[in-house]
Amino acid sequence: MMTRLVSVLADAFSGGNPLLFAVVSLLSLWSVALGLVEFLAEQRPKKRLCEATVFTVALLVLCLTMPLLPALLVLSVSLCLFLWIASTRRNKKRGEEIAVTLNLPQKCLPVGSEVTTSVEFRRATACIEEKRPQEALAHLRKCRGKITGQMRYRLLYIDALILLENPKGACSKLEDVPDKHLRSKSNFINVTLRKAGCYRALHDYENELACYDALLARGIDPGRTYLWRAQVKQRMLEIYECLPSIEHAVGKTDEARHVFLQGIFADLERAGQYTHGNDSLTEGKLLSHRAACCILNGDISQGRALLDEAKKKNDVYANTLLYDGICLSREKKYDQAVGALRKAVRCLQQNEAQQADEEKDRVFMDTAFYELAKLHFQRLQLDEAMRCAAQALSLFPRRSDCFELQGQCYQLKRMYSEAIACYTKALELKPDADLYTERAECFFNRNNRECTLAYRDMQQAIQQKPDNHKYRLSALLYRSAMDNRANTSMELDELTEQTASFDEDPKSFNSLGIIYKNYGYLEESEAYYRKAIEDSPRNDSIHYNLAALLVQQSRYTEAVEELNQAIELMSGNMQYYSLLIECYQQMDDTENEIAAQCRLTALRTKYATVNRMNGDAVYKLGKYQKAEEYYRAALEYSEDPIVLNNLACVCYAKERYEQAAAYLKQAIGQDKRYALAYFNLGNCQLRMGENGAAKESYEAGLRLDPGMTCAAQVLDSMQTQDIRMQLDTTLPQKKTGKEPVTIRELIFS
Repeated sequence: MMTRLVSVLADAFSGGNPLLFAVVSLLSLWSVALGLVEFLAEQRPKKRLCEATVFTVALLVLCLTMPLLPALLVLSVSLCLFLWIASTRRNKKRGEEIAVTLNLPQKCLPVGSEVTTSVEFRRATACIEEKRPQEALAHLRKCRGKITGQMRYRLLYIDALILLENPKGACSKLEDVPDKHLRSKSNFINVTLRKAGCYRALHDYENELACYDALLARGIDPGRTYLWRAQVKQRMLEIYECLPSIEHAVGKTDEARHVFLQGIFADLERAGQYTHGNDSLTEGKLLSHRAACCILNGDISQGRALLDEAKKKNDVYANTLLYDGICLSREKKYDQAVGALRKAVRCLQQNEAQQADEEKDRVFMDTAFYELAKLHFQRLQLDEAMRCAAQALSLFPRRSDCFELQGQCYQLKRMYSEAIACYTKALELKPDADLYTERAECFFNRNNRECTLAYRDMQQAIQQKPDNHKYRLSALLYRSAMDNRANTSMELDELTEQTASFDEDPKSFNSLGIIYKNYGYLEESEAYYRKAIEDSPRNDSIHYNLAALLVQQSRYTEAVEELNQAIELMSGNMQYYSLLIECYQQMDDTENEIAAQCRLTALRTKYATVNRMNGDAVYKLGKYQKAEEYYRAALEYSEDPIVLNNLACVCYAKERYEQAAAYLKQAIGQDKRYALAYFNLGNCQLRMGENGAAKESYEAGLRLDPGMTCAAQVLDSMQTQDIRMQLDTTLPQKKTGKEPVTIRELIFS
């Protein structure tokens, strides 16, 4: 073989092998062409002229020392190698220059020939890192060529959809990934875990389980995967009543649920078998989930014993803290329960912020918020209950009981519009007679003109519970309001006959007073109101109803007395103040009218603050759409600059920079000394490329608040990656009632 090779080379050097001669000639021409391309690309003629001179001298030397053909062969190979190295170095340098220009991190740099074709891809990568998915998608859609078929492009596109809270679209993209890409273990893991996360966000737990089954089928990390399966099954056991789609998987009978429970225990046991060494933290997790399943199945004592054992192994695990709080709540140890649940929330939030998706435990935060909401409601801490309920629903909007609880809180605070919205969502999930009744009452109390809607709801409630005595009285009440609006009368004898069955029930006196008033029998109405007050003197609504009757009879002084009693019992109803202001206007009592107007303005601000704080709580969970709903509800009560600032933060998070800037300018227009609004406005302007205006906004904010270090930092760098929008969590100061009346307090009237 060696003899043959030497013979071929000898023939080539002597020119006797025409094939090899042709190959060497083509290689020489190719090296010359590469040199020309490199010369044109580099556009540095002096440097290339020197290189050409060196190679010419080398060629002459080689030709003098050996035949032409071998000299061309050596020179061509050397030139091709040199040009390849030069091209690689040039591309790397150009990539670094582009990265500096675009403010891209070094890890975003591509290699080789991708520099000129994937600038948009690198921009998209930077946008994803800065949580700007809409801009990332815009850059990704501009990508062309082979990069659009690569796995990294697909994953980046999917990550952008996930950040946009579009798990359905992301799931569709994941399903479209070709099988050839999934042959790689790393690609398979990346795709499958993202699928699981999307299904989890869609509350499609059966398909999430299928993802973990696929991981197990390929033998990928069985210890953690079995634990994930058990956690998802625990979730299904926890909320199967809220999702009919998984009810069949859990089972409708006790026996079926027992079988499902044994399946969870089997997964936990398999997960324990793969634990390496004496891992007490993992053992604590396994015991914790076993305890949770026992508690969900009604075995509180066994669950408590397992929880105590789990805490000895791992006392900071979120699931342990969560179900410890649930057990303490069942044991009526409310303060300890609140403490444990809050620890669970903090643990889950830290886990969410710091760990990668594949490292996160599949423990669900909404349960902790829901349990906290129930505890606060039991203690009549309505603001805290509403906030926790809002957080729970932003994470899992399928729990009708949570909507009902939130609606009850709003109703007790006389915020009827919000209560109606909550009851409506609860009814969409679970039609219930009591929910129809509560919503009907809110319709009627919000506006007497909505009596038709109230009557419709009562008919729905009566269809479900036709023998309910209370429902029939409510239906008669709402029908009387409808007749009053239609100027339809009813004879006193006929009305007395229809109300005879309720005449001896003190709890019905208030409703009877309204019914008789609606049909124009004011004397009988007042008599029922007086009897109702004798039976329930601390019922604010009866005092208000009597006051409204007295106003109708132009008895304003008596009406004011009743209204003041109603406000003393319940100071949170705007209708009371509105009627009180009307009375003072009729009495020409300007001083008391202004005082009542100020109290009404303060109440509007208070209601706005309730919704704003709900929005703040949801915003911190990254649920921007829900936060926007709460902020807009707050603005319906009062155009508070703080609400406008926080709404601007939502718009910025959703990459609506112009709209965010408009809200901030509106906030500044209402309060020229609002430093935080100037800072956030500068952030929006910097993002929109208005650097001059941004600098002015930052400087204005620093003049108003020299301690605002965040503004100083961005002003020094003027780099978009330093932007950090800030919510305003300032709470309104409580009024003592001794403050002087000012013009500003009357602006929102």
